[in-house]
Amino acid sequence: RMSKLVDDILTYARTGGKGSNPEEVDLTQIIQGKLLDLQSVIKEKGVEITMCFQILKIKCFPELIGLIFYNLINNGIKFNESIPPEIKIAASETASHWVFSVTDNGIGIPEKYRLNVFAPFKRLHTNSTYEGSGIGLSTCKRVANIHGGRIWIEPNPTGGTIFNFSVAKKLGA
Repeated sequence: RMSKLVDDILTYARTGGKGSNPEEVDLTQIIQGKLLDLQSVIKEKGVEITMCFQILKIKCFPELIGLIFYNLINNGIKFNESIPPEIKIAASETASHWVFSVTDNGIGIPEKYRLNVFAPFKRLHTNSTYEGSGIGLSTCKRVANIHGGRIWIEPNPTGGTIFNFSVAKKLGA
């Protein structure tokens, strides 16, 4: 657990700097890559993943956007007792931002905790049922901010959670 915590802290620290310039990338390829990273747990738990958007190219920091999708998808699987776990990834746009959502049918997040979960080391479940360091969602918040956007939570009317995050269309502008 300590090794995982150190790795998570290092990942969080690395998201502070953008590094290279933003690139125009195919978002579907980034998400597919993260699904490959999670392939063993997806197969083990029989997770159903649905992507509800057309092929989409956006300007972003690819490694960081991959990190936010990885964390949100992984959490949607980890905090999920449904059979089968379901994850839906969607995209929309406003005049100034791309808006992405990752919806799950998991255990959900009570309204009173929805702002606090983005703080580093904040965990709703401190027992050993759900592993984690409490860094993943704060990393997601940092990535959204770097991309000129934000992240927020909505309840899923059918159970679970909807994580939304936005990315500015004119990154760095």
